[in-house]
Amino acid sequence: MKLVISKEQLKDALAITSKALPKAVLTPERGHLLFIVKDGILKVSGTNNDLKAQYIVSLISSDGDISFTVDPKILDKLISKIDQDNISLEFESSNLTLKVYTSEDESSFNTLQTFPTDKMLTVGAVDKDLSVTYPINRELLLRVLSYSWKYLDTSKEENKKYDFIVINNGVSFSANGLNKMGFLVTADFKGINNLKIRKQAIPIFIFILNKLQDKTVILGEMDNDIIIKTESSNVYFSCLKSTVEASKINLDHLKKDGPYVEINRIELIKKLNRLTATRDTATTSGIEVTLSGAGDSSYLDMALLANLKAKERIQCKRVNDTSTSDVTHILDYKLFLMEVSSFIQENINLYINENNSFFKVHEVIKDDDLGLKYITVGVGSYSRIIKK
Repeated sequence: MKLVISKEQLKDALAITSKALPKAVLTPERGHLLFIVKDGILKVSGTNNDLKAQYIVSLISSDGDISFTVDPKILDKLISKIDQDNISLEFESSNLTLKVYTSEDESSFNTLQTFPTDKMLTVGAVDKDLSVTYPINRELLLRVLSYSWKYLDTSKEENKKYDFIVINNGVSFSANGLNKMGFLVTADFKGINNLKIRKQAIPIFIFILNKLQDKTVILGEMDNDIIIKTESSNVYFSCLKSTVEASKINLDHLKKDGPYVEINRIELIKKLNRLTATRDTATTSGIEVTLSGAGDSSYLDMALLANLKAKERIQCKRVNDTSTSDVTHILDYKLFLMEVSSFIQENINLYINENNSFFKVHEVIKDDDLGLKYITVGVGSYSRIIKK
């Protein structure tokens, strides 16, 4: 049985659905995708029982209905070396092989081994109604996941109370349970209640959203799954829900009141990188930050806490602050740089003027071209010098 498919769509189908396959393949067929051809439509699916993916594409031509399996890594490697825009495939059921033609006149080909389809894990019906659906601007969801991911504990160690992003009543929240918290607030999330996306799935969701061109996607729930799919349902990806109860979100951190400094974020990142440029252990270095001056004539002095000294100074502006007194804090370099780098605008509001136990960055984003309006807030704990 032969079929012809767009190379671009085949590559996208392989890239997206293969994300649902196991990272460690115990048996060869678990590393294969399932291809089902029916009525000129190809459904490509893959799963490891936690993650489930399906990509649906209309074929250029086919001469019947059939199903077979494919190793996505091998097929993707092969079609990347084929010049034509359309790929011709021929499945031979007698010996369970897939012939991939590598030239337009079909004089050249390569052959892949397949497996009986009854050995495959199946995704099941993904086109049935979801119990809860939230149409969301794709770019907004992408920014939420990309921003929130930075505030999770991304190590392999388990910290179950903080191993997910929570979206609840207009607020997205993530934390590592130790020294950092990230908030994103938008009216677009007002109708979403206690939806949790596990950290293992977040990089994959980000990858898929970057692959899509749709302006709007569906974020939804069904049975035990959290789902992202296109409005046309041609792309579907899900992960199992977290059963862990989320910690209470402290919304006090979202308040804008209090003194802060307005500072150039790009310049701050440049000076932070320069401060530790000659240190092999920059990622674990502490820095002493001192706010001095008044009003528009304020500045931050940053000093590396190390035997070999390094200092940087950056101008800033004290806002809602009539004090001229110096304020000094000890910060973890890696934490401070990560938080400042997670924002977008050239200038940010840095809440560092008072002797609290934490610092905070606040930013308001409004992008009329993309239809985006939201607030991001990052919170980090100050460090202490342990005296020997």
